[in-house]
Amino acid sequence: MLLLRAALIIVTLGFTRAASSSECCSILKSNITAAPNSKAYNATIYGFWSGQARDDKPTCVLQPTSREHVAAVVRTLTRWQCQFSVKGGGHTPFAGAASINDVVTIDLAKLNTISVDKNVGIAHVGAGLKWGQIYEYLETKGMMVSGGRASLVGIGGLVVGGGYSWFAPQKGFVADTVINFELVVGNGSIINVNATSNVDLFVGLKGGGNNFGIVTRYDLESFPFERLWGGIMTYPASTAKAQINLFTNFTNHISDDPKANFLNIWSY
Repeated sequence: MLLLRAALIIVTLGFTRAASSSECCSILKSNITAAPNSKAYNATIYGFWSGQARDDKPTCVLQPTSREHVAAVVRTLTRWQCQFSVKGGGHTPFAGAASINDVVTIDLAKLNTISVDKNVGIAHVGAGLKWGQIYEYLETKGMMVSGGRASLVGIGGLVVGGGYSWFAPQKGFVADTVINFELVVGNGSIINVNATSNVDLFVGLKGGGNNFGIVTRYDLESFPFERLWGGIMTYPASTAKAQINLFTNFTNHISDDPKANFLNIWSY
């Protein structure tokens, strides 16, 4: 409630000058705002997978717990022309994607609700969850979704970037399995984006990146869970030609077994 009142006061003032990051943090100060060196702030910073991203230090961190919180924050940031970044899983390996110095960072980690409707085959997934958490929950329900191949990857960046999955030969890109996005747009409105509502945004969000708004929930196609078999095999560099031939042959005949998948990694 404190945050909502602050947002309303800002509109009443009619303030037009771009506020500094410190001013923005003062305006937004509430029980969901974390200052540098606090436990919540450090949890956000050290939640970045990349050391480069952890080196960026925002002026404050906001940890909204609902779509309404996100909407109120966006209205305030827009009104005061505050610079901000949005952190989902924080797995991007470079700085600047979700981490920026001296701005307000919105950490979506507490948007962590998840449910699945087995009758219609839809999983409703909060934007702060990582794929490991999502899979763990869905397995207990006997269901699965097409998602990331690493447990620490967040749902947000992967989906709006297109996303590749172990189920790709069957389902296509992860973004292809999105049925609906719950989205907070620049004026703070909360809208649903799908094949019949806000269609242009639906196309844009399915691989077009994260600049159309802040997604607070993803509704994904779900399907009955089947056991998976896999593993890791390593070979010396002397087998490079044979590996390339194998990979080429596998790719050329992928339609022979749409449940098969192959990931070839070169390292030194």
